[in-house]
Amino acid sequence: MEHENLIQIRPQKNLPPRLTFMLVLRGIRYRLLRSSMTLAVITLAVVFFMSMLAGNAFLATVGNGVRKEIARERTAARLLTLVTAKPTSLGHTASLALLHHALASRDAAERAQAQAELALYVGASGMDAIEFRGLVDGAQREKLLLDFFAELDFARRKALLGRVEGRDALLLLTDEAVRGKFLHALAGMGTVRLPMHRDEFAAFEAGYAAYLERQARFMNAWNQTIDRAAPILAGLAGGASIDEALSVADPGAQARWKSALEACGFAVSAAELARVCDQLAWAKEREAVQRALSQPDKRKKWRQIFFEDPPNLQKMAMLGHPRVGPILGGRYSQAQRERIAARFRAETRLGELEKKVDERSGGERVEGLSSRQVFLIVISFLVCMVGIANAMLIAITERYKEIATMKCLGATDSFILNMFTMEAAFQGAAGGLLGTLLGFLVELARGSLSWGSTLYRYFPAADLGQVALLSFAVGIGIAVVAAIYPSWAASRMLPMEAMRVD
Repeated sequence: MEHENLIQIRPQKNLPPRLTFMLVLRGIRYRLLRSSMTLAVITLAVVFFMSMLAGNAFLATVGNGVRKEIARERTAARLLTLVTAKPTSLGHTASLALLHHALASRDAAERAQAQAELALYVGASGMDAIEFRGLVDGAQREKLLLDFFAELDFARRKALLGRVEGRDALLLLTDEAVRGKFLHALAGMGTVRLPMHRDEFAAFEAGYAAYLERQARFMNAWNQTIDRAAPILAGLAGGASIDEALSVADPGAQARWKSALEACGFAVSAAELARVCDQLAWAKEREAVQRALSQPDKRKKWRQIFFEDPPNLQKMAMLGHPRVGPILGGRYSQAQRERIAARFRAETRLGELEKKVDERSGGERVEGLSSRQVFLIVISFLVCMVGIANAMLIAITERYKEIATMKCLGATDSFILNMFTMEAAFQGAAGGLLGTLLGFLVELARGSLSWGSTLYRYFPAADLGQVALLSFAVGIGIAVVAAIYPSWAASRMLPMEAMRVD
């Protein structure tokens, strides 16, 4: 009899995940308005995040593509400069610093082009490849430090180094005692930071004199090569300038030029030399057309036909118009004029894109989010999480009796915690998916307006896939993190206290 009057306490059991999920969906459906508000907050945060990342991906890929196209268009000028000009020591530093960046590029084509240029330098200077690569690395560090000192305002530069600047500053810092005072003073300036680690800076300064000696040897060897090449190339040009001779070179002449350049130590591929000849021929043709359009009789005819006399750049873009043929006296056929106009428009468009990329990126390559963008994203996430936590706390207040009833029926603290966390995760997944899609569409529309067809020529599909997955995960993550405290508060609720609430 005594055993029959005892209260039997059975172990509590959690619902299986499927039933828990159905319970969460039903709860969301019953509180659809509040759930929609939470969903909207998550969606807006993810839209902002996805738009920011997608915009950076578009800028990076379009910027890299435009820079590669421009570098390709400037092949002729670069090659002619390399084989004929003698740049200053700082000019070599700037060129080798750009080469260092290209060698470290993530783009395979850019790295291949940089390797070809590296081989040209090594072949023409006669330096060991490993030694020259060390010179390239040193040039990159020197360029960083020279830019750092140049960007300092006068007061800070004077406080750190006195009145010295440029290479004089770097030479002054080779003294260990001076370098120690400089680093101590720099540490007291707070926001001013070296563009490299202190140990890397100290190692570079300690070997700076050796670096300058190595650069001097390279420049001496390079200049000797140019001096040897000058009479050979002049003889091949036959009395004309090198660019004039190359602009009319046929395949046979190009082969002779290639052999002559290689004999002088300049390793140039046949494809690159053919591109140089094409670009020089185009420059000559463009100049001839512009010169013809500038003649008084041609300008008069243009005004008679089009009732205006616009700048030559505008006329070049209109060459394909049928009425332009008589103005030029039938010198160019319709097909020739259309080809010239199309190439000129493409060249102009490329220049406009370069200017736009430089304006948006500050002249630097886009490698990730800027500190300002990171700050804005963090603030948006904090606001989003506060909104989610507030909405869930209100929902818990409204569901006191529901939670108490579930606890009285045997629901464990972990079940309540999991249920609210699952509800937040479900809303985060829906908001993440919707926000990712909307953010992509918004940035795609903006990118199409900004970059036009160039965007689709360099469309970063792989990068956008990664960004989309990250944005979706972020939507779930911020919802779950924001729901931790409200879910914990609901799980710790005592059934009897909840039942007393009206």
